[in-house]
Amino acid sequence: MSSEKRCTIILPVFNMEETLPRALEGAIREASPNDEVVVVDDGSTDRSAEIAARFPVRLVRHEKNRGVAAARRTGARASRGRVLFFTDADACLRPGAADRACRRLEEEPDVAALVGIYSAESGAGDLVSRFKNLWIRYSYLKGPREIDWLFGCVFAVRRSLYEELEGQVDGPRAGRWGTDIELGLRMRARGCRILLDPGLKAVHYRRHTFLGLLRNDFGRSTGYLVIGRERLGWRRLLQERRFANIREEYIVGMALLVLLAVALPASLFLPPLRWGVLGVLGVYLGFGASFYRTLYRHGGLRLGAAGIVLLAASQAASVAGVVRGVLAKRRGKLATS
Repeated sequence: MSSEKRCTIILPVFNMEETLPRALEGAIREASPNDEVVVVDDGSTDRSAEIAARFPVRLVRHEKNRGVAAARRTGARASRGRVLFFTDADACLRPGAADRACRRLEEEPDVAALVGIYSAESGAGDLVSRFKNLWIRYSYLKGPREIDWLFGCVFAVRRSLYEELEGQVDGPRAGRWGTDIELGLRMRARGCRILLDPGLKAVHYRRHTFLGLLRNDFGRSTGYLVIGRERLGWRRLLQERRFANIREEYIVGMALLVLLAVALPASLFLPPLRWGVLGVLGVYLGFGASFYRTLYRHGGLRLGAAGIVLLAASQAASVAGVVRGVLAKRRGKLATS
């Protein structure tokens, strides 16, 4: 292996020809002469590998699709950087992200990893995509700065630690939705510090459909619950919710939706319950008010109004995912599709 580098920016890619050029432009712009960019093509069947080969990057290819966890591990093995900066093929790093991460990890030896956020602007202009990106950004910024989780789109970690922990694990559906969560928990179990750094930003270009949003939130809630239950146990899971960055207001919203789903049909037969339904609805909207204001600030009345419906749909899908996770006796019983 040739001389060591300061930082390796790693992009796992699977059929991302539409957004990959922007992601590569951002990564290459961030790479100093003492850095490198490694692209892992995870068995793409589109032009992703061909596009990556046109850029000044090191391209590593999987013959077959093996999943994002395996692609990140392959990128780490091919790297020469002291710091591994992981990003996605549908995200464009904002200027200064890689340099900031490297400087902080050099100056703060007690910090093992840094996690970034999405920028307020979204590369996809539709309502569902803007809602999803702003919710992720909002929930991260509202949380503590010392965290237990990683965010695959923007995170930097010391290569020595990543190799020692053998990178991100593969697994069935819970693992597929939670490889970052698993690695974060293993880091924290070793006493490592993980910090959220809002100065590490990326513009996200992924386009979410409404059905895709529901599938995503259903799968994540199932996976996160199973991972938390197996690695923390029920008691610690209920006490330590920050392992997956789930906002309290989101959990309360889920509970209130369940209450509404029960009370609303009952109110048709018991008219006095209608006042209770209105009260619960008011409390529900009150818990989401801060986020609705964020949507309005960034997208006006149209996005703010759509956000009320989309947040409720997201929480409903998460309720269904939690039910599935509770009923699953073990992770191996979850489908891999």
